[in-house]
Amino acid sequence: MDGFVIYRADLPDNYIMLSRFVITCCAADVYPVGLPVKLTQSRSRYPADQWFRVEGKMITETLAGQRQLVIQASSLTEIPEPENPYEY
Repeated sequence: MDGFVIYRADLPDNYIMLSRFVITCCAADVYPVGLPVKLTQSRSRYPADQWFRVEGKMITETLAGQRQLVIQASSLTEIPEPENPYEY
C-alpha cells in the first residue's frame, strides 16, 4: 500500500496511519482513508505527511478499544508523492 503518514494521538508510538485521499465526485468531497501500520520501532522515524510504500501482512489488533485491521509492516520505503495522490 502507498500512502502518506498521519500520526493519530490515540495510537501507540509504534503505529502510524498510512492514508490516501478519496474523491467520490469532485475535489470538494475529498476525505482521507487509511489503515494503521504496526512498526518495529518508534514512529518518529517516519515524518508526518511523508509518502511511503508499506509491505507486510494483515493482522487484527485492538486499538483505542476497537478491534480493527492493521498492516504489520515487514518493510516501509519512502516514495515521492504520486503525480495524482487521489483515489477515485
